[in-house]
Amino acid sequence: MQHVRAFGAQFCPETLDMRRVFRHHLDNVLNDGSKGCMGIAGTFKALSDSTRREILSLLSSGSMTAGEIGERFSMTGATISHHLSVLKQAGLVSDEKQGKYVLYELNMSMIDEIMRWAINLKGDANDEETK
Repeated sequence: MQHVRAFGAQFCPETLDMRRVFRHHLDNVLNDGSKGCMGIAGTFKALSDSTRREILSLLSSGSMTAGEIGERFSMTGATISHHLSVLKQAGLVSDEKQGKYVLYELNMSMIDEIMRWAINLKGDANDEETK
């Protein structure tokens, strides 16, 4: 029997339930922040700061350097750098060196993951209402 591989685990196609697959993935993210990111709890903590949310909004229109981001705020470059570091650690932002500049951009895969989690959560609530 062929198994489906998703999020680093194997699932039998006959019993494949995307909610179960996603929960497996979330469990791994929640319980293992050692893979270079904070896990979902750290991601939500990063989102709890209004400055970081505003930075994400700026980046939603395209890549920017730290200097370009800093021009939009009345705070030091070090503070902007700290916020970018937290967003990067949370997996919400990625960076790429281009010449002498570092461009920051949204990590859409993490944004998509958060959206899937929220939709799944809403789906669970809807399931409870129909019982």
